[in-house]
Amino acid sequence: MNQQKLPNATAVLVLGIVSIVGCCCYGVLGLIAGIIGLVLYKKDNALYQSNPTLYSITITLIQEEFFVLLD
Repeated sequence: MNQQKLPNATAVLVLGIVSIVGCCCYGVLGLIAGIIGLVLYKKDNALYQSNPTLYSITITLIQEEFFVLLD
């Protein structure tokens, strides 16, 4: 079976990193990037949970570890 990447995986990682840097430097801009990243993460997580064998697990584990750091 051919596994594929989650559609917003890269965007979620980039927005998460931008939100951490943005919160330290700019405040509100980092918060906005973090909220957008969390919304995209929830969509990807729901998509992954509906059919876990279709998507690769590597990106999902990175996302979960990253958002644990944000909590």
